[in-house]
Amino acid sequence: MRPGTVLIQRDGGGLGASAAGGERPLLRPNRQRKERQLSRSAAVERCVRARLEFLPPRDRALLEEVFVRGRRLSEVAALTGEGARRVRRRVVKLVERVSSPGFDAVVLRKSGWPAAMSAVGEAVFLRGLPAWAAGKEAGVCRSRAQEYARAIRAIGVELKAARGRRGEAA
Repeated sequence: MRPGTVLIQRDGGGLGASAAGGERPLLRPNRQRKERQLSRSAAVERCVRARLEFLPPRDRALLEEVFVRGRRLSEVAALTGEGARRVRRRVVKLVERVSSPGFDAVVLRKSGWPAAMSAVGEAVFLRGLPAWAAGKEAGVCRSRAQEYARAIRAIGVELKAARGRRGEAA
């Protein structure tokens, strides 16, 4: 089912029939789900701004336009010559990547890792490459690159949990 689709249940005495009769929505419209994910809450803006320096220049420029300069996605699309949907998808994916536990793990802990693991982590979590391409760049096989990506993600989840425990204790 596509996002934004609303299912209507017609009451005909079957399952879920209402006493009043007529139609009632089974699911509420979810038109702007992606836009809500991008809501410019203070937490999202702080998260994005703090991590901009670790992104490649093209990705950094896009997020700076949206979160630092406060431009609308349609304005950014007009400036770049890309479609508005494409820009919105890129921003959503970048925000998800920047706020992922793996991103934190790479930024905070990569200095103590083996060189190949560090290279895979940078490629996957900072530059957004798939694990197989990151492995190719790092000179490791696909399965090893996927293992590194899973391990880095797990390290990030642990870091996030540890931060949560510290926050609860304080």
